[in-house]
Amino acid sequence: MGDASGAVEIGIPVIDISGYIDGDKPQTAKIAEAMKAACISPGFFQITGHRVPAALRQELLIKLSEFFSLPAEKKRALHRNQSVCPRGYESLGEQELEKNFADQKEGFMIGPELPLGRFLQGPNQWPTEEDLPSFKDTFMRYFTTVLDLSKVLFRLMALSLNLNENFFDDFVASKDCKYEAHLSDNVLTVSKAITMCRAHRYPPATIETAQKSRGIGAHTDFGALTLLLQDQSSHPCQKSLVMLTRKQLADWRSSIDPPRPGTQCIRLRTPTSSTSAT
Repeated sequence: MGDASGAVEIGIPVIDISGYIDGDKPQTAKIAEAMKAACISPGFFQITGHRVPAALRQELLIKLSEFFSLPAEKKRALHRNQSVCPRGYESLGEQELEKNFADQKEGFMIGPELPLGRFLQGPNQWPTEEDLPSFKDTFMRYFTTVLDLSKVLFRLMALSLNLNENFFDDFVASKDCKYEAHLSDNVLTVSKAITMCRAHRYPPATIETAQKSRGIGAHTDFGALTLLLQDQSSHPCQKSLVMLTRKQLADWRSSIDPPRPGTQCIRLRTPTSSTSAT
């Protein structure tokens, strides 16, 4: 609904996918339809019933907080510039997604533990067990769990497009080869998926720093699917997803949705015509 200024507020749909996981066919059809509608507009949705354990999510957030609290020199020793993948630490202000607005975030990126190979394939960098016990184990367990969840979402995405449920399975397998996907009379040859998991910390902003920086600048994701876990420990407005959606290249609308307990926020790549900024 709008206000006196003409702004339109929209929310991010919440979709319970437990019916699909439980094998409930009538519920699966409803979930697929809800996903289709959400992908058309606003291009974002949140999911519940995903079976990612709450304890694992909380454990990850605790370990990430411990990592970002490490001394600066310990984090710099794991900088992504030292990785050819690149994997590892990203320091504050390195990236600029909006011209003249530096991103005020620090991050840490991992992926599958593989030998050096194709683009973004290779080993991760990790803090020592002495510096951060169980960090690697917790991060990799979470990564493996949400990677399995992404396969579930791609199957639901296929159903929402009236495709065979397993249409995207080979793509999501993330092995170093190519495959052919047949859609009507067309053959689409695509490299299999590259998967990664990135953690970001956004330090509090002041009125002054906000004039020349963003948590992360407005952008569209380059990946096919993003699963976003948001920290819920701070003030809602400090931990919100700011979403801009575009309809027919006009009618810009914005939404600030605080994270909802137990949800994962799902974003699609550029064709959904959406951008986000934190």
